[in-house]
Amino acid sequence: MHRSGKTTHVPFYISQCLPGKRIAVTQPRRVACTSVARYVCGLLGVAVGDEVGYSVRFDRMFGERTVVKYCTDGMMLREATVGGGRTEGGKRGGEVRLGGRLFCNYDVVIVDEAHERSVGTDVVIGLLRDAQKARNGKCSKDADEGDKEMRRQARRLKLGPLKVVIMSATIATDMFSQYFDNCPVINVPGRSHAVDVLYTKEPVEDYVRAAVDTIVKIVRETKEGKDVLAFLPGQEEIDDAVDMVKKQLIKLEEETRTDDEGGKQNSKLKSDITKTMSKSTVQDISGVGTDLSALTTTYSDCLVFPLYASLPPNLQSMPFLPLPPLASRRIIISTNIAETSLTLPDVGYVVDSGVGKVKRFNGTTGVSTLMIETVTKANAKQRMGRCGRTGRGVCLRLYTEEAFTSMNDTMESEMSRTSLTSTVLSLVKMNIDCRAFQFVEPPSKSQLFAAFMKLHSLGALDDSLQLTPHGNSMSLLPTGVEWSHMIVKSATKYGGGKVTEDVLTATAMAGAENVWVRPKEGEEKQKEAAGAHGRFRFHEGDVPTLVNLYNLWEEECLYLKGDSVSRGRYKQMVSGYKGKKVGHPEWCDKNWANGRALGKAKDVRGQLEEIVGRDRRKGGLGFGGGGGANKGRGPRGTTVKKGKGGGKREEYERFLKCVAEGLADNAAVRVEKTEVVEGGSRKRDARGESRGADRKSKYVTMKGKVDVSVHPSSFMFQRNPAPTAVVYCEMVVTKRNWIRGVTQVRREWIDEIMAEREGGGGGGGAKKVDDGE
Repeated sequence: MHRSGKTTHVPFYISQCLPGKRIAVTQPRRVACTSVARYVCGLLGVAVGDEVGYSVRFDRMFGERTVVKYCTDGMMLREATVGGGRTEGGKRGGEVRLGGRLFCNYDVVIVDEAHERSVGTDVVIGLLRDAQKARNGKCSKDADEGDKEMRRQARRLKLGPLKVVIMSATIATDMFSQYFDNCPVINVPGRSHAVDVLYTKEPVEDYVRAAVDTIVKIVRETKEGKDVLAFLPGQEEIDDAVDMVKKQLIKLEEETRTDDEGGKQNSKLKSDITKTMSKSTVQDISGVGTDLSALTTTYSDCLVFPLYASLPPNLQSMPFLPLPPLASRRIIISTNIAETSLTLPDVGYVVDSGVGKVKRFNGTTGVSTLMIETVTKANAKQRMGRCGRTGRGVCLRLYTEEAFTSMNDTMESEMSRTSLTSTVLSLVKMNIDCRAFQFVEPPSKSQLFAAFMKLHSLGALDDSLQLTPHGNSMSLLPTGVEWSHMIVKSATKYGGGKVTEDVLTATAMAGAENVWVRPKEGEEKQKEAAGAHGRFRFHEGDVPTLVNLYNLWEEECLYLKGDSVSRGRYKQMVSGYKGKKVGHPEWCDKNWANGRALGKAKDVRGQLEEIVGRDRRKGGLGFGGGGGANKGRGPRGTTVKKGKGGGKREEYERFLKCVAEGLADNAAVRVEKTEVVEGGSRKRDARGESRGADRKSKYVTMKGKVDVSVHPSSFMFQRNPAPTAVVYCEMVVTKRNWIRGVTQVRREWIDEIMAEREGGGGGGGAKKVDDGE
C-alpha cells in the first residue's frame, strides 16, 4: 500500500460506507496526526476540529461533530488507561469509568504505519484485539474473568461491533493476520513515477556536510523547481544543516545576481538576509501568522525549512503551505518523521544520509540512550518513496551500494529495545496482567522485570505488583514516570504549594526542547547570547535555571496565544498596556530565548496544572491545583531575579530535593582524578576500579556505573569546582556519553532516597518480585 493514499482516503471511504460511525486513526508521531488532519480538512473544505480532528499530547482539536479523529497511539493508549468513555454510578457513590479498554467512543479504529512497531502501536493493537472480541461477542468459554467482565461491560453499555483496520506500506502481513485470527489481507498498489537511485562511490565521513553540498548542487544544476527533502538524524544536525545551506545559497545568489537582472527582483538585500540569519533557525516565534512570504526569506529563490518533532504545529505545517510568488522550490531538512504519512507532493529529490536516531534501553544498567545508527532497508525504501509522486524523482543516497546491501531488512520492534516502565504502569492501571497479556511480539522477561522493579522502587506497585494510590496518581499524568513521580511527591512529601508550582514548571520546560537560542557563528553574537543567558543562570544547574527563565518570561513579557498575532499587534498592545511588560517577540529577541518553546511550555504547564487540581472523582489528583497565589514564583519562593535570594532557602532546597527524588535513577557522582603510583598501579576510582591517569570522563552514573560527561550545552559544563553529585534529564551517546539537563544535588540526598526505596519507604521490598514469573 505504498503511495496509495491510504492515510487520507481509507478513513474517508469508511465514513462514506458507514455513515454515522465514529472513526479513529492512530499514528506513531504527533506531526503526522496534525498535518494529515489539516490536509484532509483542506480536501473536504471543513474546519479542523469539526468533522475531522486530531488529538496529540497537550494539543486537541475535536468536538461532538467529529467523525474522523487522528490521534497518536500514545493518546489512544492513554484514553484506554484513564477511561474516556461512558460513565456509570459506582456502588461507593463515586464515578466508575467504563469502556476505556473497550474503545467505546469509536466504531472503527485504524492503526496506520504499523510497520514502525512502536511500543504504543503494539500495545494498542493488543488492546484492540481484546476489545473486539468482547464487543463482537467472541469470548470463548474458557476465557479468564477479565475477558468475561469486558464482555459484560460491552453488553451493559450496549456497544456495537468494533472494526479494526491495520495499515502499512511494509508490514509483515502474515504475523498480523494470524494475530487477528487469520483475518483477510488486502493489497492496494501504489501510484508513483520512476525514481532514479544514486549511491556514493566511497563512504561519507561527514554526512551533514555531504547533505549540504548535495542540496546546494541540486539547486545550482537543476532549474525545474522540484522540492528537495533531506533526511538527517536529529534536531542539532538539522539546525546546523539549515544554517549551512542558507549560507551556501547566499553565496550562490551573490554569484548569479549580477548575471541575472531578473534575479534582482527576486533577491533580498544582503542586510535583510544577514538580519534574518542573526539568530538560530529556532528563533521564529509562534504566533506571527501563516503567510510564508511574511515569515521567511528566500535563498536563491528557495525556502529552507527544518522539520522535527519538537517544532510547534504552526511551523511543522509551513512546508505544506503554498509557495509565495518569489520562491520557486522548498528545501526541507527533516528527521525520520517525514518517512511516512507526511506527504510532500512536489518533492523531486531525496537526500538520504543513511542514519537515524534510535532510543535503546539497557536493562542491566537501567540507562536509556539515544544513539545514531544506520537505517534499515525498509527505512531507506520509505525515504526513497517520498519523491516520484508527481513526476520522475531522484534519490541520492550518501552511502555506497554495498552499504545498502549490508543493511538489516527491518528494524526490530521498539518494544524489544526500550524501557517498558510507562507501558507497564498503563497496563496495570487497566488491571491487565502484563505477564499474561497477548502482545503482538512479547517483550523479554528481563525487560518486564526491569519495569516492575522501577515502578516497585518508586512506590507505584506494591509487593504483589498491584497499583498503589501513588501509582494511580502517577498514571493520570501524561508524562514520563520520573516526572509524574516528581509531581506527586512534590505535593505529598515536599509540602506542595510553591514546590509543586516549580516542579510543574520544570516538567513543562524540560519537555520544551531548544529553549536557548545559541548562535553558531559570530563571536560578538555568541558573547551577547551568553551574557543574556547568564541573567537566568542558577548556580545549581539547568532545571532551576529553566524555572527561572519561565518565571521571568511570565513576569516581564506580554504573551498572546494565537497564529494571527503579528509583531505590529504586539507593539500596539504593549504601548497601551499599563504595566511594564515587553512584547513577547522583543523579549525573546533581547534574551536570546526560543519564544516557541516558552509558548509550548506554557500550554503544557497549564494542562498539567489542571490535572493536578482537578477533583479525584473527575480523573484528577485533587491537590488543589498549582496556581493561585503562588503563580509566577521562583525556586526560592519569591519572584526570582539574578542576585536576589528571597530569604526562603528552605523551600528552594525542598524543590531541589524533589528534583533529586524524581531523577534519582539518573544520578551521577564526580570521579576524582587518579594518580599513577609506583610499579604502574593506579588508584581506584569512584567505582572501585583501577583507571588510568588520563580519564576524560568527569562523572560516573550511580546506577550502571557508566562513564559520562556534562554536555557542552549545559550550564554545568566545565564548572569549577565540579559538583560532587548531579542528576540529569537525559543521556545522549555520540563518541562519548553526554548528560543534559544537569542539576547539582547533595550526595546524601541520593543515598537517602535510594535507601528509602530499598527499605520500603518508596514501595521497596524489591526482593519479593520474582524474575521468573
